[in-house]
Amino acid sequence: MTEITRTTKLTTELIQEFKDVYKKIFKTVMLDGSPIIWRRLSRAEYKQIMAKSESIADTSDRLWMREEDMCRQAVLYPCLEELEEIMAENCGIASIVSDEIMEKSGFRVKSRTEEL
Repeated sequence: MTEITRTTKLTTELIQEFKDVYKKIFKTVMLDGSPIIWRRLSRAEYKQIMAKSESIADTSDRLWMREEDMCRQAVLYPCLEELEEIMAENCGIASIVSDEIMEKSGFRVKSRTEEL
């Protein structure tokens, strides 16, 4: 797997490499047009993220930590260093991307239940 750094360019070859490893990958585009490429979380990864933050008493802090940890775990591009900067400068990015990660990972499925 190619090491992703600040100088790594997002190419069709890199996207294919991600697909070869993770099967399904997704792209979220920020307001400035920059892409964030990410993958789904496994149940084990999800459980680990949830358990890591259980000791945080403040529910808002716990939620923020979980959102950011989901992004750190699932984002493939840009590199982690850039992702940290993006999350620090754009406070809503972690929330938006983590919501999409949750949905595509199967943890938030739009209900297909109907009243009879």
